[in-house]
Amino acid sequence: MLVPPPIASFLVIRFANLDRQKHSALGRYVARYMTRVMEAVRLLGMVAMAVGAWRNSPTIMVAGLFIILFGCMRGFVFRGKV
Repeated sequence: MLVPPPIASFLVIRFANLDRQKHSALGRYVARYMTRVMEAVRLLGMVAMAVGAWRNSPTIMVAGLFIILFGCMRGFVFRGKV
């Protein structure tokens, strides 16, 4: 769960041409709102989902999902505040 995603991200960033995505609306949104703090929030949500799966608790997994969604959609929720 923790090793393959960073390896895949490294390979994509290193070898793929991402200019088109960088200059798209989504790329500009991510550049503006996906700060290190929001990355940490998304990681916290992933940890909550993993704990929920480990404990077989749908409630904890759904809470983790909402944490991740908040981390991804903060720009829509708090428009204009960076």
